[in-house]
Amino acid sequence: MKMCPTCRTQYTDDTLRFCLQDGSLLIAPLPADTPTVAFDETPTVVRASDSQVTARATQPDVKAIPALKPKRRRSIIVSVFLACATLILLFAGAAIGYWIYQHNRPEVANNNSGNTSSKQSPGNVSGYFPSPTPRSTVSPTSKPPRPPETPAETDQESAKQAVSRSVYSWGSAAEAGDLDSYIGKYADTVDYYNRSSLSRSQVRNDKARAFSLYSSMRMTLGNLNVSLDETGTRGTAEFDKEWDFRGKKNSSGKVRSQLRLKLDGGRWLITSERDLRVYYTN
Repeated sequence: MKMCPTCRTQYTDDTLRFCLQDGSLLIAPLPADTPTVAFDETPTVVRASDSQVTARATQPDVKAIPALKPKRRRSIIVSVFLACATLILLFAGAAIGYWIYQHNRPEVANNNSGNTSSKQSPGNVSGYFPSPTPRSTVSPTSKPPRPPETPAETDQESAKQAVSRSVYSWGSAAEAGDLDSYIGKYADTVDYYNRSSLSRSQVRNDKARAFSLYSSMRMTLGNLNVSLDETGTRGTAEFDKEWDFRGKKNSSGKVRSQLRLKLDGGRWLITSERDLRVYYTN
């Protein structure tokens, strides 16, 4: 015999599992609750008494909760496993992609082999100046790699070298006392120190007086810096000029000088000469 724990209805049919009144799970009654039934009794349902019905009305409707089926548990486990596997694959794919990007990233070529410094080492002419062609003393590790130069950059660098050669040639002619060659470095019109638009002949007269005073003229040009305008036909050269002149009277000193030049018929000619700063004079 079984009994409903909610409505206290008793059933003699052992095949029943749930109460026919409220659907509660049937339980076996305690020995004290089990009524004495004759062997010839046939009722399947034993009605509860009035007091039992009243108790049923005050008790909560407790229904059996079916156990979680094994198939549902396996489905949840499989879903969690698939989600974890997907995340692992995504992270692995991202790591492989980043490694391939870093491994195949193009490196910037080192093109310092043709690089020439615009600043030249100090020196002098005829044993005191270096060769008219400036030499570059760039260490392979002194500068970071730079991209290949464009044709425009190559032309600018070639023009700067040409200006540097003209400046050193100008200093060499002065030290050698070659007035004609020295004046040949100037343009037809020159801004000469604090005077503007002097003719080449006026500059020659002033230089001739200086040349006549000294039998020995030594000059050292250093820290040369050359810049060009956007057209590449005009340039500015700034440098330290140190001199030691000997003759009827002696003169020595050091200044920061500036020459402005223009490209004329394939030659760089001086259009302006002045001193920017005086270091010392004797």
